[in-house]
Amino acid sequence: MTGAGKTTFASVASGQTNLQIGDTLESCTQEPQTVTFSLDNCNVLLIDTPGFDDSKRSDVDILMVIAKWISDHKSAMVRPKRLDGLILLHPITSNQIGDNERKRARLLEAILGVDAYKRVIIATTIWDDLDGDDMFTRGLEARFHRGEVWREMHAKGATILRHYNNRASAHYIIGKSIEKSKAENEGVELKIQKEMADSGGKVSRTSVGMRVI
Repeated sequence: MTGAGKTTFASVASGQTNLQIGDTLESCTQEPQTVTFSLDNCNVLLIDTPGFDDSKRSDVDILMVIAKWISDHKSAMVRPKRLDGLILLHPITSNQIGDNERKRARLLEAILGVDAYKRVIIATTIWDDLDGDDMFTRGLEARFHRGEVWREMHAKGATILRHYNNRASAHYIIGKSIEKSKAENEGVELKIQKEMADSGGKVSRTSVGMRVI
């Protein structure tokens, strides 16, 4: 989701300060970008992608950008090399519910595939601006867990964690993703990756492509 703090997360986790970070509903990440660093003797590569719900770009445009990146990097991204995990960031204060939430659920399922949910970490953000122990924030968190998108993903193996916008928190979340990967002992292939490989790279023939294009 645009404005959730994906690029900030990548910058804080890696210590790299040359990433463009925005504070509006317009995504500063126009193209997927990568950062690499070492964590607990593991080489970590984070892929920061543009977010959906951008006020300046359609979901179709964003999907095409992500799909092109996957196609251009298929030697590293598609069979046999796969992703080790996925981290989805979402503001705990977001009021986007109802139709928007159901739309996001369908998009995520079409992009990731239900089988990938167990490799997903949903990191809620904005906690550094809130008192995490008061009744209001506890209510926000309870509502988030009841949300249509996240409830289903959590039931099918996704982990929900708080992100406090500092390096220790980012490293903890990435560490949990690494634990999931080691437990499975293999990478995860996203639904869109498999479908693009099977269709010769044609995003229009993928589940998400047929949904939004």
